Amino acid sequence: MSGQYQLACACALQAAGFAVVVINPRQARDFAKAMGRLVKTDSVDARVLAELAQVLNLRPDRDRFIKPMPDQAQQYLYALVLRRRQLVRLLVSERQARGKRIICGGRATVRSALYMAAIVAMRHNAVIRRCYERLLAAGKPKKVAIVACMRKLLIIMNAMVKSGRPWSDQLAQA
Repeated sequence: MSGQYQLACACALQAAGFAVVVINPRQARDFAKAMGRLVKTDSVDARVLAELAQVLNLRPDRDRFIKPMPDQAQQYLYALVLRRRQLVRLLVSERQARGKRIICGGRATVRSALYMAAIVAMRHNAVIRRCYERLLAAGKPKKVAIVACMRKLLIIMNAMVKSGRPWSDQLAQA
């Protein structure tokens, strides 16, 4: 058993009076391989786990392997510590994410061609130039405005291909 329900199940069994040991599944699998049990079925796994429990009980350093399950207060504290670590990691990644973003999605050749087309269109095409200037006036960084113009060009070209019509300002305004 693994996943989010493992600890709750183990604690419930321990509270009911059963002896419970939670081990790393890899250790159980390695023990099975060492015992020559390569078949993985429920009955074989049950036998292997029973043998592993017997072997662990015979070891003088068994306390190193078998630890008591945490009580409810310890579980709560563990959950708080875990959540704090997650929040710290998120905060660090948010701080590092500030600044300029890099576009790396999509096909590089298409992206490069669209970039050059947008640069030329911003100089020579009134529709794209107005779009670029409007974005700059709204306070957008130049690279963001260029990428928006690239997208606008792509949408216009797709519309031209779909409709079978050449460039027109009406098509570009839509």
